[in-house]
Amino acid sequence: MIDRDRWGLRGQVRSCRLQRTWFSRRCGADLCETEERGDTTIVEFRPDGSLARRWQHNPDGSEWTSMYEYNGAGQLETVRTENGASQFDVQRYEYDSAGRLVRLVALTPDGRDRIAEGYEYDATGRKRKTLYVDLAVQRPNTMYCWGVEGTDCVYSAPGATTLTTFHNARDQPTELLFHDSAGRVLSRVEFVYDEAWHLLEEAQTMVAETLPPGMLTGMNPAQLQALGALLGTRRLHRYDAHGRRIETSSSMFGQLCRNRKTMAYNDRGDQTEEISEDEERDYSIDDQGRLSESTTRETVSRSETRFHYDYDMRGNWIKKTVEGRGGTDQQFSVSGIEQRILAFAD
Repeated sequence: MIDRDRWGLRGQVRSCRLQRTWFSRRCGADLCETEERGDTTIVEFRPDGSLARRWQHNPDGSEWTSMYEYNGAGQLETVRTENGASQFDVQRYEYDSAGRLVRLVALTPDGRDRIAEGYEYDATGRKRKTLYVDLAVQRPNTMYCWGVEGTDCVYSAPGATTLTTFHNARDQPTELLFHDSAGRVLSRVEFVYDEAWHLLEEAQTMVAETLPPGMLTGMNPAQLQALGALLGTRRLHRYDAHGRRIETSSSMFGQLCRNRKTMAYNDRGDQTEEISEDEERDYSIDDQGRLSESTTRETVSRSETRFHYDYDMRGNWIKKTVEGRGGTDQQFSVSGIEQRILAFAD
C-alpha cells in the first residue's frame, strides 16, 4: 500500500491539508464550559504516491517538518525531521543486494549512528524485525507503548529493550516478543488471520516471573500461575462481506474487564458509527490460585459516536463532523471537526 492510500485519499492527490478541531466540555458546580483545541497537518506526495514532505503544527504551538528522500529504485532512503528550534533527527534506511530492507539507522544527538531496527529473512523470504529501544531518551515513571502494522492496538512490557516481530509470507505480523536486557521474554503477542487474511485475533500474555518483585511478594506458585494467565489482553475481530471490520471484542484480566465495539459504514466505505460498551468486575485470587469474582461490584458503561461527511467530486471527504454521547440518556454533541483541502496533480 502506498502512502497516499494510507491517508485514505482517492485520485492523484498532490497535497492534503488536514485541520482538526476538537471540543472538550468541562462542568463545574454552576456552569459548563467548552474548550476548543486543534492541530494542522500538511502532507505532500510524489507522483508515485509516496510521501515527499510532512508538516505538523501541534496544539501547544510547536511545529516540525519531515522530508523524505528516495534512491534510484524508488525506495525510501532518508527521513530528515526538523522542529522550530532547528533541532533535527535523521533516519537512514539500508537495503541488501536483493532490495530488501536490512537496517534503519538513527543519527543520535551527539552525531553517532544507532541501529534503531534490524531486519532478517529466512529461506522463504519471511521477515523478522527487531526494534532496539532507545533507553537514553525514555523518561522515568512513563509507560511506553509500540504499535504493530496491521492493527490499531499498541502493546507494552515494562523493562523491554528489544521487540522482535515475526511475519508471514504476506508480510503480516504473526508474533511479537518483548525481551529485557538479559534476553528474557517479558511478554508475547500472537496474531491470527482468517482465510481472507483479515486479522481475527490478537492476544498478549505476560510472563509473571519477570514482573516487578514487589508485585509478586507473598504469592504462592498457584497464585503466580493465575496471575500470569490474567495479565494479558485478547481482542477478537469480525468483518462484513466487504472486508470492513464491524466488531471488536476485547478482554483483560480474563473476562473481568470486557469491551465490545461495533462499527458501521456508508456506501463509500467510510465509518459512520461506533458504539462502545464496557464492563468491569471486582475480583480476588484465593490461596489455590482460583479467581473469585465479585457479584456485587460491577460497572457497565456505553458510549456512541457518529461521523458525518461532505465529499468532493472524486469521493474524498473534505469535512468530517464527529458527534458523541456517553449514554442513551444523553443528547449527541459535536466533539470534533476535521477539514481537508486537497490539491491534485495536473
